[in-house]
Amino acid sequence: MKYGKRSLLLTFVVAFAVNFLTDVAAGQNSTESGPLTTEQISAAVYQGVTHPGDSQGLVLVDAGSQFGQAMALLNSSAGNRKPWDQAPASGFTITIFTPRSWIAQQASDAAKQGRAFTSQDVSDEMLRPVLRITALPSTPPPAGTGLNFGQDVSSVGNIRLADASRNNPVEPANRKPFTYQNLVGLVVEFSLDDLAHVRQSNSEFYVLVTGPKNSHDFKVKNKHLARLPL
Repeated sequence: MKYGKRSLLLTFVVAFAVNFLTDVAAGQNSTESGPLTTEQISAAVYQGVTHPGDSQGLVLVDAGSQFGQAMALLNSSAGNRKPWDQAPASGFTITIFTPRSWIAQQASDAAKQGRAFTSQDVSDEMLRPVLRITALPSTPPPAGTGLNFGQDVSSVGNIRLADASRNNPVEPANRKPFTYQNLVGLVVEFSLDDLAHVRQSNSEFYVLVTGPKNSHDFKVKNKHLARLPL
C-alpha cells in the first residue's frame, strides 16, 4: 500500500472513530477515567507529537488477500489479464487502540495539522478504559483496473475478542457501522476487563472479524503488544 493511500486511510479511520467515541461518551451518565498516571499520559502525548501523522495503534491486515490482489493488479498492468480473470478482495483491515495509544493518536493528528497538543488537552473521553477497534471492509480491486470483483468482497458484520484458543468470544460493549467504499465498516469498544478476561491464561489473543461474505481471525501476538500499551 502506497504511503499516500495509507495516510488517507488512517485519517479516515481516526476521524470516524473520534466522532463515534465522542457520541458514546456524551451518551453516558458519567465518564469513567482510565487508570493512567500523569507520567503515562505525558509519555503518550510525547509519543504522538514526535510522530506526526503516523498510526499510533496496532494495524493488522489480511496479508494473504492483500498479496493476492496486488499480484492480480501487477499481472493486469503487465498485459497478462484475461477477460475472465478475477482479483481477490483486499481482506479486512483492523486498527486497535488502548487508551494510551489513543491519546498518542490524538497528539499525532494534532501535530500533523500544526496544532499544539499537551497533557492539558487530554479529555476524559480519551482516558476511558476501553479497547477501541475499527475494522474496514474487504474491498474489490480499484475501479478502472478492468479486473472482476472476484470473491470475498464483504462488509463487516461483527467484531469479537477471543482467547488464544479462539474460545469464549466476547461481544463488544458499543458498536457503530459506517460506510466505506460502498460497503460497511464497524467501530467497536470493549472494556479493558474484557481484554483481561481473554488474556487470563495467555497474553496473546484473537480479534474475530466476520461479515456476510468473508471472515478473518486476526491473532494479536506477543510481538504486537508494544503497540498496545496498557
